[in-house]
Amino acid sequence: MLDPKRLFGGLEFKENYPLIASADWVLDCFLPGPPPVAVELLTRRGGGPFFEKVVKLQDIRRSMDCRTVIVAGYAPSPEQIRICTAAGISVALGGDKDGISEALRGAPCEEVNRRSALQIPKRRDRARSARCRGELLAAFGGEWMTLDEAKSLLRWRFSEDEVAAQVRSLLASGEISLLARTRYGDGVYGLRGRAYAPRADLSYRCRKDASRRAVLDALAGGKGLTPAEVAAACGMSADRTRISLRDLARMSKVVKCGAVWRLR
Repeated sequence: MLDPKRLFGGLEFKENYPLIASADWVLDCFLPGPPPVAVELLTRRGGGPFFEKVVKLQDIRRSMDCRTVIVAGYAPSPEQIRICTAAGISVALGGDKDGISEALRGAPCEEVNRRSALQIPKRRDRARSARCRGELLAAFGGEWMTLDEAKSLLRWRFSEDEVAAQVRSLLASGEISLLARTRYGDGVYGLRGRAYAPRADLSYRCRKDASRRAVLDALAGGKGLTPAEVAAACGMSADRTRISLRDLARMSKVVKCGAVWRLR
């Protein structure tokens, strides 16, 4: 949402301001100036809302001497910016304070619109990167993966370079971490603190560590479990479960209480 108070700073303005031109219009924002500025806020995508605002601003400018500005809450298309330039309407992006200030001060609409057009690809890149990170986090919520597996999972929507870049971004922000390595040396990534089922392709050491973590997570509820129940909860074989329980017992992390095992 576009908040006029933030857009216009300390400038005086009126919202939902009625103006009469060839038709009765209600302007999103009106700055009395001098000189006056008629502002429309573009928050809905689609040609209908856009063209209605262009017609409104053109009609108002024919009836009074004022500047006309559209502040867009999303990245408008190049065609929409060209239409506004031809109509003498400045287009500023909602988060671009300098662009909005230039438009309100009366900078040539060609300059204001050129500035906005140059910023649009960057905004779209940021939005695309955010979508990629969101899909990666959702995927890591279900399973831990190598980088190649993540690339393969998202290959129909994002390039390999995009996926690699966003995995690095998630690592830098701490949202995911390197949890293990495969026997081939490939890193396996996942969410911090998330319990994953052991992978068959992990290196021997990482496989043992992952099995121990899975057993500890299964026993974390406080309820004692038999080895068969631990194996079912972890998705591991009975032999692997018994080995992990013995290892953890030697490390003084679990204790056997009759037929069940508990955290120490």
